Amino acid sequence: MQTNLIGESGGIIFSKLKSRLMNHLEHMSLHRLIKLLGAVFLIVLIATGGVLWLYSGKTSELKWSLLASLHLPVGKVGGSYMDANLVHEYSDLTSLLGSKVPALGNMLALEAVAHGRVTVSLEALESTKKELEIDELFQKIAKVRGDEFALDTIGRQYLLNTRLSTWYASQASLEPELSTRVKQAYTALGNGQSWTSVASQMSDDTATKWFAGDTGYVDLSQALPEYRDVVSRLQLNTLSIVYSRYGVHMVEVRERVKHEGVELTKLQEVLFRTQNFDSWLSKEMRGQVFSWYLQ
Repeated sequence: MQTNLIGESGGIIFSKLKSRLMNHLEHMSLHRLIKLLGAVFLIVLIATGGVLWLYSGKTSELKWSLLASLHLPVGKVGGSYMDANLVHEYSDLTSLLGSKVPALGNMLALEAVAHGRVTVSLEALESTKKELEIDELFQKIAKVRGDEFALDTIGRQYLLNTRLSTWYASQASLEPELSTRVKQAYTALGNGQSWTSVASQMSDDTATKWFAGDTGYVDLSQALPEYRDVVSRLQLNTLSIVYSRYGVHMVEVRERVKHEGVELTKLQEVLFRTQNFDSWLSKEMRGQVFSWYLQ
């Protein structure tokens, strides 16, 4: 009933808007109508001519500047359009750092692999800045071109890679053996087998496997963001699965306490590290087909 009401309300609003528009056109003089249509035609003509000029003939610095400022595509990699501004920034990065960074084609291929799988927001880029404070290349390029450029290039590539690795860990079909191990451990803990037994036999975390998966009291603000954001919301004593760039974490939050104003969290976890992300990513990147719109 609510859906019908919304539909009927939308229909009424649309009808009123349509009626007002038609009424406005009816009362518009023929001369004004012709002028309006002429202006619209002229705008379309200029826009079409501008696009044809941008994408035909030899590429110039002026064309690149216009394409970049308008964020228009200059080509396609796989199913991902290549934004002119992004291509221009990546190209500048390779010019500045040369072999110290991936080739332009590799950076664009990573964009294509990430397309439809993960996203990168401005907020996420800003939060990544803290992680990159100790990265020499990031600091070097930030000094030369500023933090914004460094985040838009090195920061973006870093974030795409880490988010893809987290996405990869969540895809059971990409590493069937790992998925089987996770299911076995989850079932064992659910059936009452001890953390001591499961962690020692199955965990890939050498720091905790011999201590029943006990992490001690940790400050989650210092943890990986994809891990922290999920674990900080978990209920106490509830077995949960969390994905990170390192793999699959089977986690239980045992306690939360405050010490000197800092919230500390006591955890038990079993870590299953992904094994084949790098080879999968390389294969996916090699499979991307480039198609350029410019000469």
